[in-house]
Amino acid sequence: MFLSKYMNYEIISDRQERVLRYLDEHHIPFTTYNHPEGKTIEEAKRWWHDDGSVHCKNIFMRNHKGDQHYLICFPCDYDLAIHDIEHWLKDVLVSQGLKAPGKLSFASPERMMRYLGLEPGSVSPF
Repeated sequence: MFLSKYMNYEIISDRQERVLRYLDEHHIPFTTYNHPEGKTIEEAKRWWHDDGSVHCKNIFMRNHKGDQHYLICFPCDYDLAIHDIEHWLKDVLVSQGLKAPGKLSFASPERMMRYLGLEPGSVSPF
């Protein structure tokens, strides 16, 4: 079990531990809730807590060449067009001296499994 100065969390994977440790080391307060996968926001709402927390959509995308991948998390009540994400990523990455991603598309279930070890509907920062 990972002991944070904020709360105790049951660790379900090495990836989750790395994310929680990063948040803790950078003094970023957090609370996590784990629930079964939900292929849609409507399905996932069954397990949400009504405590003012932000519920997120998590999508895994790739650039057109397939050599860059992005896990994008944003509030569930926002609708983000892929075109908007492309422009935002370009602005952020170019401002950091990095290569712009170009056209984006959703990663295939095979890529999700290869890079995240996850299936569609279970994408998460962990």
